[in-house]
Formats: sequence, structure tokens, C-alpha cells
Amino acid sequence: MVFISPLPVLGRANINHWIEKIFMAPTAWIRNNWFPNAPKFDGFYTDSLNYLILLFFAASIGVVLAFAIQKSRLDCLKIELFTKKTLVYYLSWIFLIYGFSKILGVQFPENIESSATFSFNVDNLDLQFWSYMGQHRGLVNVLGIAEILIAILMLLNKSRKLGIILFTTALTVIVVINFKFEISVRLFSVILLLAGIFCSIEHLPNPKSSTHTDYVKIQNQKYWFAHFNFRKPIKLFIIAVMFISAIFNSLQV
Repeated sequence: MVFISPLPVLGRANINHWIEKIFMAPTAWIRNNWFPNAPKFDGFYTDSLNYLILLFFAASIGVVLAFAIQKSRLDCLKIELFTKKTLVYYLSWIFLIYGFSKILGVQFPENIESSATFSFNVDNLDLQFWSYMGQHRGLVNVLGIAEILIAILMLLNKSRKLGIILFTTALTVIVVINFKFEISVRLFSVILLLAGIFCSIEHLPNPKSSTHTDYVKIQNQKYWFAHFNFRKPIKLFIIAVMFISAIFNSLQV
């Protein structure tokens, strides 16, 4: 669900295009037939009916793939570890984007048009929150630095567990704030939280089962699926690309 969620950032343009191209027609069909009073398809925006339908498709595809993997001869444990590692890198990239966007003044800018008018509008909690944060640049910078540090912890092998714990804790706070102030990324933030929880769950095999032997073997040997150990130059290159793309992407958030 995290990977299929459209993001308005560089590096996702082609993916977003194919998501809309593949799922726009079936989504529109479901809306027209199951929700006749809903407006026509206007994009996969978070917290919208379109996005909910898209997540339904994503969950269905996930169930089918999981069933197929279980029935195949593929090593499910290796696939799970590889999926978690890929997901951790993706989540850290998202935190880098939003961290830099805060520091660069793109998210929660100091000057918001008509802030004096909507600040007294008790019904527009979303804009009230943005206005308040924009007036406290010190707090915004601290939050941005914290997100970047958490992302770095998630990228390093020795600190990855701590980074995931901090990521999940931060997302819990973000989800509460989003619901409290009716910020229009509530569903997406919940999905990120669930992804963090998924990454934090350790595989707990039964010592008496045959899968335990495979688990110990994977932990003790250097399978690249299990540990995802790139050579240092390659890993440094990937991390550098993540940072550079996050800085450019943060200007579009």
C-alpha cells in the first residue's frame, strides 16, 4: 500500500503515471456503480474515495501475491527480509523529503497568504495548524532535523532498529495531529505508521520447527537477501542519491 500510494515527488512520476493509467478505469467504474452520488474521478488524493478504492486494489493484489509465494517454492523468509529492507529505505527517503522541506521553509512557510483571515476561522483547523507552525520556525527546524536524523538511523545497520522505533513513535504523534487538526493526509500517515510497525516486527520462529533452522542459517550466513549488504561504495552511492533527491523533492512538497 505504501509503494502504490502516489507521491508528488521526483522519482515517482512514472510510477504515479502508471498507477493512474492502470487503476483509473476500474476505480471510476466502482465509483459510478457503487457510489453513484460521489463526484467523478479526479485523481488519487489521500483521504479521498478514489484513494480508498486504490488501497482496496493494493490489498487485493498483496493477498494474491502472498498466496502465490506461499504456494511456490520461493523462500518466504528471504522475501520478507528483503521486503522489509526495501521498505525501510523507502520510509527513510520519505522522512528525508519532509525533513528537508521543513528546514528549507517549504512545509509550514512563515508567510501564508490570507493567514490573518483563516486564523480566526475555527472550522479550518488544517490552515490554523499550518499558520501556527509557520510562526514558530525554531520548532519547525527542530522537527525537520529530527526527521532527517531518524532517516539516517534507519539507513545504518547498527542503528536501524532504533531508527524504526523512533520512526514509528514519530508517526504515531503525526497521525494524532493529523486527525486532531483534520489535516488531509490522515489515511496516508496511518499507512506509513502501519509500515513502520511491520518493519519493527521481528520474525519469531518456533525453535522446534523446520523453519527455525532456515532462519538461523539466514542469520548466520551472508545471504544478500537477508542482510542486503551492498559493498560500501554502492551503498554510499544509494544513500547519496537518496539525500540529493530528497533535497530536490522537498522543494515540491
